[in-house]
Amino acid sequence: SLYAGAELRGRTQAHHGNFNNLTLDGRAGMIFSLGRQDSLRAGVLVNSYTLGGERYRKSAGVNGEWTHAFSPANQLSIFGQRVNYRYVDSALQSQDINQGIAGASWAYTFPDGKSLLFASAFYGKEKDVDPVSASNLTGGRADGEKQFTGVRAGGQISLGDRFDVFASGGAVDGKYGKLNSSFQVTRHDRQVDVALGGNWHLDDRWTLRPQVSWARNYCNILIYRYERLEALLALRREFR
Repeated sequence: SLYAGAELRGRTQAHHGNFNNLTLDGRAGMIFSLGRQDSLRAGVLVNSYTLGGERYRKSAGVNGEWTHAFSPANQLSIFGQRVNYRYVDSALQSQDINQGIAGASWAYTFPDGKSLLFASAFYGKEKDVDPVSASNLTGGRADGEKQFTGVRAGGQISLGDRFDVFASGGAVDGKYGKLNSSFQVTRHDRQVDVALGGNWHLDDRWTLRPQVSWARNYCNILIYRYERLEALLALRREFR
């Protein structure tokens, strides 16, 4: 079978318009059935990111996933993707990278077919690709290449025909390969995040979704440390 999809997301700041952003994602590919228990998905990904009314970054890549169902309740997936990120502004092209990720995930579906648990682990590498030039004497980005590992787990539990709750959490450890000349330290990030929310199915097409999420990045370079708390309320309609 074939699949394709697109997603447009925007965010407007009340008082700081230069941080307004718009994201356009596109995807397409093929799904191959390999019998009752196995399937293979392969596709392409594209992205365009606009910041403050100006095109800021673009990306394109490929991904693949093999899925094996051990039973109607238990499913294993092995996945990987390769994406190239490019910055439009020449002053930011030192941040250009080629990113590769590989990992595995497990999902368990409860007998009701509406509740599930999942867990995943992954490894990735970012290769900085900006060449040596008059504006970038050492080539690449200031922190160099990056290797990272991460885990994520969560679930969704049905509390009736019209309401379910979900929770997820994850952690990523990232290590860079070059001494940052401005700070005289090799960058090391540790990021954690959690999210909690619910889905209230008003009918078979409308869903109201409240959610609270928290994230924190620990870094040995002060300017990269941050903590973010976000609450949102989304209304979704499905067309089918």
